[in-house]
Amino acid sequence: MKDVTASVFGLLIAYVLPGFVALCGLTIFFCQPSEVAAYGQNLTSSSASLFFLSLTCLALSLVLGAVRYYLFEKWLCSSEHFDRNVYAKLRTMDGLFAFRQAIDEHYRYYQFHGGLALGLPILFLGLLFSLRGGLTFWTAFFGVLTFAAVETLEFRAAIDQLRATFARGRLILDDTDYSKVDK
Repeated sequence: MKDVTASVFGLLIAYVLPGFVALCGLTIFFCQPSEVAAYGQNLTSSSASLFFLSLTCLALSLVLGAVRYYLFEKWLCSSEHFDRNVYAKLRTMDGLFAFRQAIDEHYRYYQFHGGLALGLPILFLGLLFSLRGGLTFWTAFFGVLTFAAVETLEFRAAIDQLRATFARGRLILDDTDYSKVDK
């Protein structure tokens, strides 16, 4: 039996949260902070507002996902992929279940970290734009330093999670000896 909670969580962090971060950055970039606060106070708790916000975050996440795919999977980790023939092993229910578990355990986290690595610069630029003229040198310096550290962490986590996805997937699909796979 598939754990629905884990699947929903995986989809949420992969397809909604990166878009939410980017939406926050775009909102700050194009609106004054006081306008954003006033809009937030005037929101009713209607399902239509939540639905619109969710669709906007999902759309932004999908755009970030396309950029993430080309940046990480086609450029930075282009040597990591599955051979076409290994998918034939997914014909059995056990193989398919194990492969989907590996996707939920690793690939969704790669999607999250990769999407966040692309969404955080939008948020950071939005914050810098909204605070222009009000930053001291040291505030800006430590802000840029903190952003660079978090951004480096997100890029590294995305690459590591993508490699873990392929390593675990190969264990399932290629019958690879586990002792030869980096932990």
